[in-house]
Amino acid sequence: MGTVIDVHTHMLNDKWLETILEFGGRYSLKELGGQRVIHYDGAPFMTLMDGMFDYEKRIKAMDAAGVDLAIVSLTCPSVYWRGEEVSIATAQMMNDDMAAQQLVYPDRLRWFATLPWQYPERAVVELERASKMGAVGVFVSASVSGISLTDPSFNAI
Repeated sequence: MGTVIDVHTHMLNDKWLETILEFGGRYSLKELGGQRVIHYDGAPFMTLMDGMFDYEKRIKAMDAAGVDLAIVSLTCPSVYWRGEEVSIATAQMMNDDMAAQQLVYPDRLRWFATLPWQYPERAVVELERASKMGAVGVFVSASVSGISLTDPSFNAI
């Protein structure tokens, strides 16, 4: 069998969680069924799993599942909340973290860049920076803050 690559797996970190809870406005953290769950306007949005915060656990889970290489990314709501400076700083922080983890696990991890898509010119600058740090692609969701990626406002990217 060839190399098994997981191209859809998400990693977070405590700083991202602290930032979204501080600046995300409509996001909150609650316990639901014994698990930590991010809520949006009071509705469950994303269940936080321990392995999303711990790269060593991620590698062990990959070993157990027979995965040779994981391409990690942030997931929704990414950095699509708050204002320009918070979104950009959070994207940079996540990209820095993932680049650092790739250095720790060079044979096991690659990463997709997080971009502040709602600010196209700044997103391009961050894409260039992340590419230089080793990003192998970009995380793209179906919409950014409820705006479809086919919206003309994204044409600059």
